[in-house]
Amino acid sequence: MRTLARVVLGRTAISVPGIGAGPKYLVRCNSTDSQTAFPEARNNPGTSISIKEHLYGIAPVKAALMQGRRPLYGIYVQKGYHGDVERDRISDIIQCARQQDIPRLTVPKTTLDQLSRGSHHQGVVLKTGVVVAPKIHSLDPFADGRYSISLRNMSKTEHSSRNKYPLFICLDEVQDPVNIGSAIRSAMFFGADGVIFSKGSCQPTPVVSKISAGSMECMNIYKAALLDKMLDASRSKGWMVICATANSSSNTKCVSIYDVPKFDKPVLLVIGSEGNGISPKVEAVSDLNIHIPSGAELPGYIDSLNAGVAAGVIMSSLPHVRGQQ
Repeated sequence: MRTLARVVLGRTAISVPGIGAGPKYLVRCNSTDSQTAFPEARNNPGTSISIKEHLYGIAPVKAALMQGRRPLYGIYVQKGYHGDVERDRISDIIQCARQQDIPRLTVPKTTLDQLSRGSHHQGVVLKTGVVVAPKIHSLDPFADGRYSISLRNMSKTEHSSRNKYPLFICLDEVQDPVNIGSAIRSAMFFGADGVIFSKGSCQPTPVVSKISAGSMECMNIYKAALLDKMLDASRSKGWMVICATANSSSNTKCVSIYDVPKFDKPVLLVIGSEGNGISPKVEAVSDLNIHIPSGAELPGYIDSLNAGVAAGVIMSSLPHVRGQQ
């Protein structure tokens, strides 16, 4: 027999059919403290970290439900939501949550506004665990379409390349979540195998996932404590390090995106921060620097693309993506 769970949100009591039986579903969720709702994860992705956050937006929530990489606690859906495309897509999300026995609450828009901190939630919020990014030591030699990743805890993980040669994007102290989300979305579209966050970069937050249109939920994400050391170790194992830099006539290894040579190696593409670009220690281990020439003369106060856009442009120029390996 399906039961009714009575959940109090602020001063509004809502009866929700079918989200489960027993006293553990009789929870009180204040609008200022939502952590008491959905106290238990409904899946087991293999992480012991219990920190929770609220993922918002149709694409990120759907991707998180489909991938199952995060602990999934419960889903909030806006009461009386009447979008056009969104209505059908929210129905798909509800069905996906139901198939995984993930509880659902129908709540006022104000509750979702608070859970998403005023961001554009599109009528749906998912309570999840945080993304756990393994700490990477190096990328190991690539052969026969496969490679392994050596982690800092001395373990290894085995992977198959999405393309003929694998491609990883490295974020060198990129701090703007919009740029990071844009770069991850481009990385997924252009067939990258993973994204590596350096120390000092913005972390993979719900904001980043929303900007990435859910790509962050599907991408392999890692952290590098010392990016230059990780790059150098990977370089010694056959990986090519490419840095996105400004044009410099004195830099003999800097080429335009239109002059990128063909190469038959797996690649680590480094994108620098918005203000300082690539750090000197990282650039010192680079095999090749790439710059994007402007299409016309620019005003003095505009001298470059933002990091997220530059990442997509450079990825599209690589032989890995153009099919010229």
